[in-house]
Amino acid sequence: MAAKSKVKTDSGEAKKPAKKKRKNRPGGPGRPKYTIKQVKQAINGTGGIKVEICERLKCSRTTLDAYIAKHPEIAEYYKEECESVLDMAESRLFSNIDRGELGALMYYLNNKGKERGYNRPQRGDAADAQQRPVVLSLNFGPKPGQDDRPAGQPVGGGADGQ
Repeated sequence: MAAKSKVKTDSGEAKKPAKKKRKNRPGGPGRPKYTIKQVKQAINGTGGIKVEICERLKCSRTTLDAYIAKHPEIAEYYKEECESVLDMAESRLFSNIDRGELGALMYYLNNKGKERGYNRPQRGDAADAQQRPVVLSLNFGPKPGQDDRPAGQPVGGGADGQ
């Protein structure tokens, strides 16, 4: 076995060298430990926005994700917080539909009324490839300085030139 090195002091006494301090790294010793209650309190009222939760806990996103993955109770609470924002958005959408707002009506029909034929194909959909192209024919009349008689028609308007 190798002998441990000792450092001599000014008085000549031998003492053990000082231990090196370890840096606190995420996941390493000295990191904050949160209770389930603390994490749930931090989640409450954020709408599931992880940046906000991390700021409240003063932790990294990695740490938050680890707590969510490790604790089913926290994962379920986080999911419920995200769902609450979706519920609020749906409630406001229905309020707008009740007021007859066209944008809300169209959004709802395009997304929820697909079985009734209210969907509008999005770019790149398979339905896009099955649609026929639209052909437009525009007739603006004669150009200035030109008359509007058919080609070969005499100036008098009739077939006999009168």
